[in-house]
Amino acid sequence: MERLDKTHTKIIQSPDATSATDQEEVRSSWQTQFEDCLKELDDTERDHFAQQLLDLASKVDTQQKNNGASAGDHGIAAEGNVNIKSEQGSLAAGNITGGVNFNSLPSQDKGNRTQS
Repeated sequence: MERLDKTHTKIIQSPDATSATDQEEVRSSWQTQFEDCLKELDDTERDHFAQQLLDLASKVDTQQKNNGASAGDHGIAAEGNVNIKSEQGSLAAGNITGGVNFNSLPSQDKGNRTQS
């Protein structure tokens, strides 16, 4: 439990400074700890522990739903309307996946006129 508290404190104190690599190391370390712990349990203890984890996951899920909007990495969450507006050739987006190209578009007048 002490190790979990230290990890939590480290992440909370500098969430922006925690790189993806650091997060992966922490995740991997804790996964190993859980696997080692589970190997030491007999079937009855493992079933009890698994049920406790399921109960905890359910409580966390319920709490997150009750806390309002939530989004993952690179996501957007809002508890109301979101108005994203672009003016004068600028870009406004909630989330962009892929490239953005600011090449000039052909004028609506060009190409749409019929020659007589």
